[in-house]
Amino acid sequence: MSDKVLVTVDGDTAFLKIEGKGTYVVAPELKTFCFDQISRGICNIILDMNECGTMDSTFMGVMAGVAMRLRDLSEHSFLVINLTQKTKELLEVLGLTNLLDCYLVEEVSQELANEDDFDSVEELSIEKDKATTAKVMLKAHRDLVKANENNKSKFKNVINYLSAEVES
Repeated sequence: MSDKVLVTVDGDTAFLKIEGKGTYVVAPELKTFCFDQISRGICNIILDMNECGTMDSTFMGVMAGVAMRLRDLSEHSFLVINLTQKTKELLEVLGLTNLLDCYLVEEVSQELANEDDFDSVEELSIEKDKATTAKVMLKAHRDLVKANENNKSKFKNVINYLSAEVES
């Protein structure tokens, strides 16, 4: 199965569903969609992780960046639902559960888990542009550090490498 981001918008809420892995491959499109929706007045983002088995740091950094933007606006929320214990632990290790409203599969209400929200779903097209991906990866890792200072030592080398890559 290839990695996908499925999206739909209902009123002031954007619903996203990750199928496959949440990685740097889908991160640029996730970021673009979320920030576009925020600029259009979306107040709530619900990210369904039911079919996502793992995430990398770039994907989680994009989540952090979106969450920090929503936090700066009043009465906005970013819910991450249907997490497994493993995917929730990945967020906890990076200190992101303080920034995101996270719910394990068994904690999600039937109303929130309603698959009918995806009746008019659109699949985001995944572009493979190396320069854009590198910029998104750099910003994502910087956002991880901004979200939790303890991440600085974890991602210092990645940020230095990506900074050199983006500047060249």
